[in-house]
Amino acid sequence: MGGFENGALFAPDPWRDPEKRHEMASQAIKDRNWEALGALYEHYLTSLRNYQTETVVVYRRALEDFWAYAWNVLGRQGLHLSPTDITTWLQSLLANGIHVVHRGARRLSFEPLSPSTARIMLYGLRESRGFFAWLGHPLPEHVEWPRPPAQRLPRVLSEDEYRAFLSAARQTDPLGGMVIAIRLIGELALRLQEVQHITPVDIVDQGLNVRRQPYLIDRLVPLPTEIRRGLSAYVEKVLRLGFAERARVFLVQESRGRLTVISPRAFQSRMTAIARSAGLPPHYIRALRNRGAIQLYRRYGSREKVSKIMGLSLPPTVLKTDFWQGGSDTSRR
Repeated sequence: MGGFENGALFAPDPWRDPEKRHEMASQAIKDRNWEALGALYEHYLTSLRNYQTETVVVYRRALEDFWAYAWNVLGRQGLHLSPTDITTWLQSLLANGIHVVHRGARRLSFEPLSPSTARIMLYGLRESRGFFAWLGHPLPEHVEWPRPPAQRLPRVLSEDEYRAFLSAARQTDPLGGMVIAIRLIGELALRLQEVQHITPVDIVDQGLNVRRQPYLIDRLVPLPTEIRRGLSAYVEKVLRLGFAERARVFLVQESRGRLTVISPRAFQSRMTAIARSAGLPPHYIRALRNRGAIQLYRRYGSREKVSKIMGLSLPPTVLKTDFWQGGSDTSRR
């Protein structure tokens, strides 16, 4: 027998020794190694705070991003900070986006963060106050903690934009599939990927079987009569052109009276091209789906019913606010 060093099975955890973890943190701070500090933070959040994996990833990213910004951009030394450094960092996130390539990311994105994402980043950094105290390196007391940025109201495609979207789709897609796809999102709040997975056999007497994955039915969505007729007519047209019963009917295009299969990326590109020709904003799918959620609520009058139809455990964000109830055009709110 062999292979174990004496006492290896009972070696003390260095994290339990205040001097050891203080020493490891001191080295990371001295080297301005924000990644090493992030690894220590991940252990703290996981082992001591019992945060879920998704939260740990974001909170670690927040800590790493702040200290990379403080050390490399603001030129701070160690944990010596100015009172407004956290406010400056938060403003930079909202204006410029993240500052370093974090673990799991392929490249640095310079797009500004949304207020909701910036709020989560601020919460993640705020949680580190207990972390630094645990390391024996408390943060300076004079540092100011800004208020979280206000959440942006969800954007909803206006009725004029919706009609323009449908009109542009009719002009560019003689087969008619893009019009039906837009209606399924804008009136039933389906996801774009769910629309792409629809097959002829998914249309049933009770409504439409929705698939989040190609081979797994997620839920049953009721179909209003007009949308059912339009979808059924489109599917029949596709089948007459020789498409298979179990193929995904929206991932096709017509050329010289024949259908060719296209990729999900090509489908999205076609949708985006139509949206641009209609003058829609870059995040038009989200605004279109928000319109669908509102239409469902107006039809059923129940947030719980809308959540069930959309496959959500909680009501969608757009139904948690009342700003859209005052008028039909909410696109500029």
